[in-house]
Amino acid sequence: MENLIIKLKLQEYLKDELNQRVDTILWGILIVLFFSIFVDYLFIHRLWINFLLAKAIIITSLYTLTKIKDKINISQELLLHIILFIFTFLCLFLLGQEQGTARIIYINLLIIVIVSINSYIIWDSINSLFYFGILSITFFLFSYFSIIQDFNNILNNGGFLFFTIVLISSYFPKVKKEMVKESLLIQIEYESRIEEVTSQLLEAKNQIRLSHKKNEILIDKYKQVIDAFKYNIKELKNKTISQENVPNVNSTLTQDVNDLYLKSTILLDKYNINSIVFDYGLELEPLNLVEYLNQHIQQFNNSFLEKHTITHIQTSSQHMLVNANTNALNFALHSLILYIINHINNHQNLFFELTSTNKKTILQIQTNSSVATPKEIETDVLYGNPKNDLKFIKLLIEEMNADFKYGSSEQMGLKFIIQFKKHNNSL
Repeated sequence: MENLIIKLKLQEYLKDELNQRVDTILWGILIVLFFSIFVDYLFIHRLWINFLLAKAIIITSLYTLTKIKDKINISQELLLHIILFIFTFLCLFLLGQEQGTARIIYINLLIIVIVSINSYIIWDSINSLFYFGILSITFFLFSYFSIIQDFNNILNNGGFLFFTIVLISSYFPKVKKEMVKESLLIQIEYESRIEEVTSQLLEAKNQIRLSHKKNEILIDKYKQVIDAFKYNIKELKNKTISQENVPNVNSTLTQDVNDLYLKSTILLDKYNINSIVFDYGLELEPLNLVEYLNQHIQQFNNSFLEKHTITHIQTSSQHMLVNANTNALNFALHSLILYIINHINNHQNLFFELTSTNKKTILQIQTNSSVATPKEIETDVLYGNPKNDLKFIKLLIEEMNADFKYGSSEQMGLKFIIQFKKHNNSL
């Protein structure tokens, strides 16, 4: 496949190169024709006006050809053959009309032009041999019809040398084409290498940008956790110093210390190279969501009793495996239930529902009413609040490749939906 691409590129480059060189040859021949006008004027005093008219017509035709060649459907090889035939026909005709110095000039002019073209053009040698054949046939036809006289004299006085040089130069394009092909192959390899390096640089740039983005997300998470730490530590100090309601302080302190411990565990776990994947994500494992949910609901039994909250748990199975992280799942469930308790009125019903689809396990938590407005919930999720961990909960759940949705209204209450990816072996 790679060789085919290189071959196609090489053909395209050779075609472009041939187009450029045909243009150069065409303009070069026009210049030579202008020069030949001065030769006619100097050596053919009587006929130079007639030759001037013929050359003017040919020059005009060739110049017109340079303007319309891109609009007509003609190959560059055929175009060059037409140009060379017109030029050769004119030079051989003038060769038959002139004598002495002028004839020598035209013979040398033909040699120089033909050898120069064969040294410059990059077509196949068969084209140069074909031109040599046309040149030879035209020369002998002109001699046969007496357009060129002194046939033997011309051959003996430079004619054989002329044909020998032209024939030898017919093999020059082959050498030239090989040289150009080698140069173009180096250029193609160089361009391919540049494309490869450019692609690698762009990929590296995207990786750096992605890394910066991930780092910004991590920094945001850590800032939120640190803010929560600062707030909790401040609250702990205030509760320790306060002497009022001492029995309740010990219970609250225990709960806050446990909460602080969970946060710090998750934060430190992010730095444990053995428990994270390459992109700084949490290491996930199959966990029974039903078991974890029941554990955290039981932990808040006293809080539910204090607020006269009735819990309703509905599951389609007692064994529902999801891909999650132990510390992250513990913190998310614990903090979410705590957030709900702090944002509902007394004497409420709290519904926990676990359902399962082919690929996901869905946890829905809903209350009858809520003291939090939708705007407050939205603010807590988007910007965070040291008094709650709703933003951090959302970030942790997303770290576990799960979806977190929420809603709130005074009539319908709070509603949270978490969609975990089901473990493959889960029933």
